[in-house]
Amino acid sequence: MKGSKPRRALQVSTVMKIIVAIFFFVVGWKLGAPSGPITYPLASTNVPTATKMILKMATPQPAEATEVPKELTTKHKAEKIEDDDEIQAAPGQEETPKESVNPNAKYAIMYGRPEALMCPLESTFDYLQIPLKHLPRKKRTSVREKYNRRAHNCAANGIWNKVTANDHYIILEGMQRMAKMKSGAYVFDWGTGCGEKLKFLTEKFNISGFGIDVSDLTIRYAQVNTTKRNHYCVADGTKMEWIPSNYFDHSISFGSVYHVYNRTMFCHVLREMVRITVPGGSVYNGWTENGEYKREHVEPCLGDLPVEIKIFEEREVFPLTKLDHFPLKAQQDTPNTYSLVVFKHKPTTPEHFKHFPISCTTHKCVKV
Repeated sequence: MKGSKPRRALQVSTVMKIIVAIFFFVVGWKLGAPSGPITYPLASTNVPTATKMILKMATPQPAEATEVPKELTTKHKAEKIEDDDEIQAAPGQEETPKESVNPNAKYAIMYGRPEALMCPLESTFDYLQIPLKHLPRKKRTSVREKYNRRAHNCAANGIWNKVTANDHYIILEGMQRMAKMKSGAYVFDWGTGCGEKLKFLTEKFNISGFGIDVSDLTIRYAQVNTTKRNHYCVADGTKMEWIPSNYFDHSISFGSVYHVYNRTMFCHVLREMVRITVPGGSVYNGWTENGEYKREHVEPCLGDLPVEIKIFEEREVFPLTKLDHFPLKAQQDTPNTYSLVVFKHKPTTPEHFKHFPISCTTHKCVKV
């Protein structure tokens, strides 16, 4: 009984402390609650990069953006897009309207010009298989796997065997001259690899651009290590409906389109490159030989479009004496490849792509 009063006093004191604590908590919350968006300490050096990006994505952003952070464009996880196991011959294709995107894919915003260009998130692209006859080891390999294995060379001379970075620069000077690319142009690069073509064009000629490739590792290198004025994404170059028509000043590709290993699809890619190029611009495709796409098949492929076609023999237009190694096809001692330059005179419309003009077999292409 002697200890009951102190014990009761202690209990009352504890209750009062709890009540006072709750009171100050409520009052403090009411007075100190933020009235606008929460500002997170993104600049703190103690916050991991991934955490910074999560916080930034959680913070309301301005309606207009000028550049996508590298962390958002370096590596995107995406749900697998189901595709046929083999590349199918392209049927007559209706053009996608400028404001349209593929509703069946997930997209990340890539900022080009003048509006945001919606770039499809990557898939595995393992359905783009290299025919076994082109593989000395006869081991099933996709185009993506082949160039992912070579991606570690991006920091050296690139993913071409024996061809040096200096060789590529000399070739690009010839490409710029043939395609009549001028300062300030915006260029699409099909099969951009490590991004070095666009980097060189930017530094040498003040030309910027947008490159695609199926190799996620080379694209990652391009995004991190090349000129910030250029943008890159992992994408299937045979499916370019997400790119608006009459959009780029020029479209280029060197030693890449033949990787579709299908002549009908080769023609389809050329036509798509014409579609996305503005009137007055040009399409350049280099390092092709007859075994991949015959010179005489170019006109039937593109002849129904408002274009002018020129074919240049690469042993004549490139200064071979200045090159350490000009890229040669297998079992060749001298170049037997050609450069195709297509000058577009008028805008293309959906009507131009409702009918696909040719059908190709292993040995020939015929008009349809």
